[in-house]
Amino acid sequence: MTAVPPSRQIMQLEELRFRAAVSEATAQKLGSSVNFFLEEIYEQKAWFVNGGYGVLSTPFVGIDGMEFMFTNATLIDAFMFIKTAGSSGSTSLDIKYATTPGGSFTSIFSTPPSINYQAGNYAWVYVGSSFANTTAPILGTTSLLQGTALRCDILSSQGGTPIACGIVLRHQPA
Repeated sequence: MTAVPPSRQIMQLEELRFRAAVSEATAQKLGSSVNFFLEEIYEQKAWFVNGGYGVLSTPFVGIDGMEFMFTNATLIDAFMFIKTAGSSGSTSLDIKYATTPGGSFTSIFSTPPSINYQAGNYAWVYVGSSFANTTAPILGTTSLLQGTALRCDILSSQGGTPIACGIVLRHQPA
């Protein structure tokens, strides 16, 4: 079957009153509105490094704690950002997941995001973007099960005195 195209539709009172004619147009509006909201609903997980991080030995594993999936999820995007650039090199962050306590962690990316110092202050990158001096993330895993644990690792950091970076993972209930 073909999905009803998602569209934000406003229902009119006259369409829904008692004894109003039920029509295919009303059903189309309902279907397209429901699909619109289902596509727009998402949750996010975020990891932030506040303050200077150029002094950390990399890889630095498990920065800013762990997050957990409370439902099955489909990964849809990842945004990485840098607040204040350093003076050399690149910062690269990775999100890794484990499905059992004490188990090994695996990257969700086939290519993790990276931002070079030349991108400047307040630089960001996300899946599908193509900004100068950045490497856009490519999701290698797009579905996670309920109970999965997530952590963020700093793979590399810009030299000098970079300040604040982070990554936000967007997902939809599966």
